[in-house]
Amino acid sequence: LQSYAIAYGSNGLVCWCVSNTPADWAAAGSGAARVTEQKIVKGLPLRGTVASALLWSLNALLRMDFASGTAVWNFTTLSSESSILSPNTVIEYDGTYYWAGVDRFLSYNGILQEVPNDLNLNFFFDNMNYTYRGKAFAFKVPRYGEIWFCAPLFGAEEPNYAVIYNVAESKRAGFPVWYDTVLPTNFRSAAHYAQTLRLPILGCPTVSGGTYSMWAHETGTDEVSGTSSLAIESYFETGDISMLVGDKPQDRGIHCEEIEPDFVQSGDMTVQVRGHANARAPWVEGEIKTFPETAVQSDQQLVPYRANHR
Repeated sequence: LQSYAIAYGSNGLVCWCVSNTPADWAAAGSGAARVTEQKIVKGLPLRGTVASALLWSLNALLRMDFASGTAVWNFTTLSSESSILSPNTVIEYDGTYYWAGVDRFLSYNGILQEVPNDLNLNFFFDNMNYTYRGKAFAFKVPRYGEIWFCAPLFGAEEPNYAVIYNVAESKRAGFPVWYDTVLPTNFRSAAHYAQTLRLPILGCPTVSGGTYSMWAHETGTDEVSGTSSLAIESYFETGDISMLVGDKPQDRGIHCEEIEPDFVQSGDMTVQVRGHANARAPWVEGEIKTFPETAVQSDQQLVPYRANHR
């Protein structure tokens, strides 16, 4: 059984130690290979019958496979037209690697391909603060099938927004499912996904009392720090509900008469209907109505509404 320590860096070289001697990089059995002219920023192992790994450079994706003999390693360029936003945006999910490029999202499961995103691709990359792109990172929440890509947007110097690819829902729906969210006001800098720990742990870049904070996400409804507990603002907004879909779209308005809540909720919630006359018309904000956590009488089971929009 042979084992090697591998090193890579800004000169495009991949170096390996003497077999089973990770401190010896000079004697017979060690070596180096120039595999790309660009900086190599990330390397991760691949599962297979032989020792293999993926290498990400700034413009290429490469594969290295153990070959034994004097060659030791074989290197294959999978693509010379790839990109990577930040080394920490690479994340493995059920044997497939996902990462953010400089203008799109990519994956590799034996084949390098783009992950389509028709929902918030432009939002993410058009508002990116590329000066601090190296701080972008990714983590996953397997319980909900999510991969979070966190980055500094709108001039921020720390990751303050996340776009989320839901792998599980995408498989069920048959098309890519994406959504996005703002990160807490004190931002986030790194994450360890739920694996050895039950909950994903995220770091905060802000120093408080001479220390940095670590936060357990995906638990409870409040921001709890010591004895302090603050409510977390939370909401979601559906896409447009319209008759302008299908092979024979109908140019008609829609009337909303009542809304039937069906939530696992803590405390009262509110709901609002928004709409407009056409795609270029201004939004019309409806009345905000409240429904309780538990309906104690029949008229609280539904939320009455009267709204008309196209």
